[in-house]
Amino acid sequence: RFGSSRKAVGAVGVVLYGVVRYPGAVGDPWDPLLIVLSAVLAATLSGYVWMALVPPRAATAHLVARRYGLVGGLVVGGLPMAGSAAAEFGYGKLLAGWSWLAAAVAALAVAAVAARSSNDARAGLQTGLWTGLVGALILLVVGMSATYAAAEAGRLIPTDAYTIRAFQASGLPDLTTYVVGDDLGGSIMLLVWIPLLSLASGAIGGALGTSRPRRTPA
Repeated sequence: RFGSSRKAVGAVGVVLYGVVRYPGAVGDPWDPLLIVLSAVLAATLSGYVWMALVPPRAATAHLVARRYGLVGGLVVGGLPMAGSAAAEFGYGKLLAGWSWLAAAVAALAVAAVAARSSNDARAGLQTGLWTGLVGALILLVVGMSATYAAAEAGRLIPTDAYTIRAFQASGLPDLTTYVVGDDLGGSIMLLVWIPLLSLASGAIGGALGTSRPRRTPA
């Protein structure tokens, strides 16, 4: 629980740092759409903190769920980070795409193992939930920390034509502010989508893990 709470607090910290350090990245603070999105973000981060500190019984009924979920989250969060890093160093953008597929397969596999070990499909579903929560937090905290570090070092200078055109159309004061805002927005969206997709993987993995009865020693 302590590790999960630290990740949740870290997520709040990196979001607040980006808003304070690069205020232009969030656009007009009185934009109605931005106000709605800010409310959604606040609710999402509050939900993460709540899950970390006072998880509901339905999400912790099986002791194996959080243990396997931690392992799955490290993989789900780590593989895309590794794929992105490899692409940045010139090892091919295709690798970054495959890393997301590998992360999805890993989430399903971990859920299946959890369900198999407990002989209960619900353990796979709970494992999928924790896998998504931990993985999304890792992507947000580690990914945005890397973005901030690159920005402070003056190395956040994308050269692809799409990013340049999007920046020119955004009206933001500089390219760094645009990239920080774009990365922050994408990472925040992952806080919602990764747990949902991982929950689906957990349901499938749980069903697969219990599809065949366990053999008992004669």
